[in-house]
Amino acid sequence: MNIPSRSDTLGVAVIGLGVGEHHLKTYVENSHCKIIWVCDLSSNKLDRIAPLCPGAQFTTNANDVISDTEVNLISIASYDNYHCEQIIRSIENGKHVFTEKPVCLSQSELVQIQEALGRNPNVRLSANMVLRTCPRFKRVAKAIKLDEFGEIIFAEADYLWGRREKLINGWRNKVSAYSIILGAAVHMVDLIVWMLGEKPVEVVAYSNNIATRGSSFEPNSFAVMLLQFQNGCVAKVTGNGVCVHPHFHGLKLYGTEKTVVHDLRGGMLINSANDTLDNISELTGAYPAREFRAEILISFIDTILGNRDQPIVREQEIFDVMNICLSAEESSKSRERKIIEY
Repeated sequence: MNIPSRSDTLGVAVIGLGVGEHHLKTYVENSHCKIIWVCDLSSNKLDRIAPLCPGAQFTTNANDVISDTEVNLISIASYDNYHCEQIIRSIENGKHVFTEKPVCLSQSELVQIQEALGRNPNVRLSANMVLRTCPRFKRVAKAIKLDEFGEIIFAEADYLWGRREKLINGWRNKVSAYSIILGAAVHMVDLIVWMLGEKPVEVVAYSNNIATRGSSFEPNSFAVMLLQFQNGCVAKVTGNGVCVHPHFHGLKLYGTEKTVVHDLRGGMLINSANDTLDNISELTGAYPAREFRAEILISFIDTILGNRDQPIVREQEIFDVMNICLSAEESSKSRERKIIEY
């Protein structure tokens, strides 16, 4: 394909108007992007969004988008079970792809995506792992890199969703292979791996459907995994779809020098083991800071245009996190420890 030069305008398209509506607004606000297509299964959503992007074409058929030679970049924000097929077909048609998580639902699908990229080396792929843009989490990641925490002993990362109605009555209830690990906990896995700068070597996971038992939603709605790193560090990650809790991304990191706690009370740095409050300081940085989340997509646009070397989320990082989560999914079914193969 012809890679656009710095002065070119990218022809872009969006498939799916859930989270994809945020992608669309980012493209509309970017002078290097021209909206060619907007696709959604709901014609009502397309009618509602039309005034935002005059001149664009609207369709309920993703084939219209993927086959159009004017499109350089596609955002895929469809239901999880459509991601893999749409990603591969987009890549094979020479489109750069920015996708919502998860990129796929199985190891074989992940291999197919990697092989498609191998056949199309000029095509780029990135994913919307938005927690990397949160100033509070960026502050923690920087502190870890500067060894302010010493060695990390143990980490906890909890995706607290608390959206029972969305599981039972929303589109996830129609996806038989829906995974709370791939659809929720994946964000916390990415956050931990990104912060630590290390990949775990093994995982054991457990899951249940206690909170959705008796409903029409058959997949598990809760999962917990333990990740073991090469240096002995352990991380516990949960995906909690139906907890009695506000939507929140909980984080605790225990280091040999400092501990960080991010919970509903705010962010705290615990600087010593003294039993006094004067050893606790505020962890600065905004949360949830949704206004910064577009940075992920903007970095991908800039990379395609040649204005930066790499996007915030790189292809290999996506594949690494997916391998971890797919191994955890397998472990939750077998109840056995899994060595993670990258």
